[in-house]
Amino acid sequence: MPGTAREGRAPTLDAESTAYPLEGDPHRVLTDSDHPGLAALRRHREGSFGDRTADRITAFAGSWPFLWAHVVWWGPWLVLGALYGFPERFPFGLLTMLLSLEAIALAYFIMLSQNRADAKGQIIAATDHTNLLLNTQLTRQVHEQTTQIASLKDELSHIRRLLEAGPAPGARSTPPASHRTPSGLPTS
Repeated sequence: MPGTAREGRAPTLDAESTAYPLEGDPHRVLTDSDHPGLAALRRHREGSFGDRTADRITAFAGSWPFLWAHVVWWGPWLVLGALYGFPERFPFGLLTMLLSLEAIALAYFIMLSQNRADAKGQIIAATDHTNLLLNTQLTRQVHEQTTQIASLKDELSHIRRLLEAGPAPGARSTPPASHRTPSGLPTS
């Protein structure tokens, strides 16, 4: 299944995904679709035939099957050419031309794929910057509220100490308003 890892193996993903292992859970990976900015880019790219094709070709060109296909195809070409002159003799002009054309074609697809990777990087950076600004603002608000709470706590502690100390010597104590008559005199 794309985006998961089983039995300690690296996660396998489709050609358009990139996996980032999450800390604490080796079987869960963060994929491009988990990033809010990349989800919009992926939806945009799904409609582009050229981008999908470039991504698939680049993914295949960077894989082991591609390497082994070259070994299986070009290895016998070199051995048979060197020993028997078939399909061509040394210095292998046709082979050189075919590999050069392949390199030119792959270079275009790799550049297209790199442009896609650069666009993803820019989206991630912009989203992360926005999140950083928001988190900074929230941290400032939390700091201000924490400072206000600490100030109120100090005031409450001061009031508690005053109440525990009782009235100052010679101070007249007045009963609460609920214990007074409408004329303002204390009730018995």
